Amino acid sequence: MAEGIILFSGDNVWTQSLDRTKKYWLHGILLGISIAAVTAGIGCEIYRKNVNGNSHFVSDHAITGIACYAIGIASLCLGYYIGAFRRLVTETEQQAVLGVTIIIAVWSLLAAFKSGYNQLKNVFVK
Repeated sequence: MAEGIILFSGDNVWTQSLDRTKKYWLHGILLGISIAAVTAGIGCEIYRKNVNGNSHFVSDHAITGIACYAIGIASLCLGYYIGAFRRLVTETEQQAVLGVTIIIAVWSLLAAFKSGYNQLKNVFVK
C-alpha cells in the first residue's frame, strides 16, 4: 500500500521514467492489490479466531486496523468518482463497481460488526 502512495514522489527512482497517466494506473493497481491482500488477511484472521474460539477485534490494534480499513475502502470508492476512472467507464459500470466494492467490504466486516455489537451490549447491559 505504501508503494502505491510513494509512487508519485520525486525521489521514487523506479517510476521516474513513467508519464503521469501510467503512474495513475500503476497507483490504482498497487492499491487494489493491497486492499485485496488486507481483505484476505482479515478473512484469514477471522477464520483462525473462529476455529480457536477467540474473541474478535478486542485489542486497540484490531480496532485501529478496522478503522484504517474503512478509510481505505472509502478512499477506493471516492476514486471511482474522480479522475481517469470516471472518464473511462459508463455511469452503470461505475455504479456496479461501487456496489461490488461495498458488498465485499461489508461482507468482510460482518464479524467485526458482530463483535462490536457484543462488546457494546456487554458494556451497557452490566
